[in-house]
Amino acid sequence: MIKGKEYTSVSEIQDYIYSPWEEKVLLDGTDGMQFSPDLQTDDVIAAFVNDLSRNCYFDYSHNDDTYPHLDNYIFVI
Repeated sequence: MIKGKEYTSVSEIQDYIYSPWEEKVLLDGTDGMQFSPDLQTDDVIAAFVNDLSRNCYFDYSHNDDTYPHLDNYIFVI
């Protein structure tokens, strides 16, 4: 809920509380900065992406071999 102000007349402003969203939205997943250490290639990553204001789901794409002794999984939308 958010506080708002509205004009009730030319000289009077009234405070009110409202919800800017039409419906409730479940925030699913993480903030995208940290994931489970036991992440596997068949997992689907759920993250809330602030720039899109949406829940996004990522699937495994491929391994990145930049670092030879680490498994770097690349996940894409």
